[in-house]
Amino acid sequence: MAGATRLFGLPAIVENGTPPQVLTTRTAVRAFNESLPCGARLLSTRRRDRYTVATFRLTDRRGGACGAGVGDKAATAFRLRGGRIVEWLRVPIGAGEPTVPSPPRLPPRTTIS
Repeated sequence: MAGATRLFGLPAIVENGTPPQVLTTRTAVRAFNESLPCGARLLSTRRRDRYTVATFRLTDRRGGACGAGVGDKAATAFRLRGGRIVEWLRVPIGAGEPTVPSPPRLPPRTTIS
């Protein structure tokens, strides 16, 4: 989990079927990564506006609970700054193609530290 945590810049905005959250500490980033129930194997990437949209095949991971999700596809839109993830947004896959994300609108008090 430490390797995944190092991929993020601070602050980072994350959204995984939840309202957007701002992670301001490495501890918060680690907690976010640990909350993901599945591992993933990268299938493809493509550039969309200011995002890189990655499509993954979900896998089991140690400590996870992917269950029936193993083998399904999932997509995430990443925005990078200085080689680090500053936005991690789960995006739907429609007709086999991930949709372009809208920039997240942050409600007040969504900072997690």
